[in-house]
Amino acid sequence: MKTLIYEPDPGRARGHVALFGGDADRVDIARSIAEARLMLLNDRYDRLALRRGAGAARALLGVARATSPDCVMVDLGSMRARPVSGPGRDATALSRPA
Repeated sequence: MKTLIYEPDPGRARGHVALFGGDADRVDIARSIAEARLMLLNDRYDRLALRRGAGAARALLGVARATSPDCVMVDLGSMRARPVSGPGRDATALSRPA
């Protein structure tokens, strides 16, 4: 599994690598939004981990949808995951009135 972590702080980035890294996992770290965009454009990722609310989620979501539609975005604050392509069919049906 390949994970891209967007984390400008080097200390926090090391902690996240320890959390997401495994024997068969590859973890890349982007320290800026521009670097994260380039990494998303050049490779496919299974997970995109970032801290929501800092503007990074919105900036990177479109690129992740285009390059890795099966990717899962993980919020580093709450550790919640959701697909970058949006909610599943069941969630969409519940959120939209008939």
